[in-house]
Amino acid sequence: MPEELSDELKADAAGFIDALPASVVMPAGAGKTHLLAAVAKHVVDGGGKVLVITHTNAGVHAVAARMKRFGVTIGVHVTTITSFAVRLARAYPVLGECIVPRVMVPDDSQAYVQAATRALAGAHIQAVLRASYTHVLVDEYQDCNTEHHAMVLKIKDAVGSVGVVGDPLQAIFGFADDLPDWDEVLREFPELPDIKPEPRRWAGHNEDLGAWLFKVRSHLTDGRVLRLDNPNYPPGVRFTDISGSYQGVANAALSALSLPADETVLVISARHAASGRTIAGQLDGLYTVMEEVAGSFIGRWLTRLRDVDPDGYASWLFDFTKKCHAKYGILDPNGAVRSVPGVPYPEFGVSIELGRLAGRALVDPDAPAVRQAPYVWSNQLGTKFECYGFAALADRATVVDEEGDGLVVRYLRDDRVVAVAGLSLGRSRVLPHKADLLTTPGISAR
Repeated sequence: MPEELSDELKADAAGFIDALPASVVMPAGAGKTHLLAAVAKHVVDGGGKVLVITHTNAGVHAVAARMKRFGVTIGVHVTTITSFAVRLARAYPVLGECIVPRVMVPDDSQAYVQAATRALAGAHIQAVLRASYTHVLVDEYQDCNTEHHAMVLKIKDAVGSVGVVGDPLQAIFGFADDLPDWDEVLREFPELPDIKPEPRRWAGHNEDLGAWLFKVRSHLTDGRVLRLDNPNYPPGVRFTDISGSYQGVANAALSALSLPADETVLVISARHAASGRTIAGQLDGLYTVMEEVAGSFIGRWLTRLRDVDPDGYASWLFDFTKKCHAKYGILDPNGAVRSVPGVPYPEFGVSIELGRLAGRALVDPDAPAVRQAPYVWSNQLGTKFECYGFAALADRATVVDEEGDGLVVRYLRDDRVVAVAGLSLGRSRVLPHKADLLTTPGISAR
């Protein structure tokens, strides 16, 4: 059954529609997606059709999912602003003065937006848009640059009933693009003061925190001061001055682990792109790491790969893999891998040779084939069995390690290891023998 809208939400949606063109400023956690979905439901229930424009695919999914909860499944089209522009520019290349390729180029997204804006200037295109939609809603308007704003104004010329929702304090793209002045936005879409934002995200939990976050918003505007040494923080909020302390953030994160088990902790570091990885390393794997949005880490490593010879692929892969983890390691000149505490991983030592084989296979069609060794395991009734390789190829087998009921068996053919199996001794006892399997020509690991 669709979720029932509260009387307050119904009234807010109806009031917003009556005021269009208009805007609503809503902070994060104030129920913006709820409002958009409620407005769409109100329009569709009245026989209208709605175009909802947001900035990301995640936003599209979030809005669509909320509408589904409200029972809105027809009469609404949700899209990203770039997808809308691409579709329009591709359909009208002459009006837009732009040929959009079959596969759009993300770096040319602004050119597509400009082309869509030119196409929207045509009277018959506006007529098509007006016939397709009775209302248009634009989400996260603070992230619209001047080109997006110009296109939305053309949409407004066609449809008229356009509503925008956003929060200028959340604008994060001004460092890359010119954003329209918010006063200019309000001239085109007057702010609707009747909808009072409330910290809905914190309803029923951390309500004091939500109320405090909304209260301090006014201190984040130009000319205001937010004092971090304020003693009147809500429960769960405290300020710790870590100036000059290299381990300050890590120590604060460690102390946060004393929270109840059902609580989660997010560490946000803004010092530089690599600081998050450094802090995660200091925390011994107790926290996971989320890469920065720009993806500079993977970009640097892919740039390095471009300049690597095939013989160096394995070393590149090893270094890259280690850097993907919080603890950094070094490559032993003799081919063994050692982590920071000095624990050896023999199975990786031979991966250097395997990488060379794989690299040659990429550039030399006559290189010997590298077959992937199958891996089978079972863990039933407290007994662990695992086998690497092609045991069926063996002409003999020998026990190379045993303890109690456990053992490790090497399978050989012409004195070459073709498989290794272990029973109840654990991977640490099997892996050294697997390394010998991996050096057998023509066989690689999983």
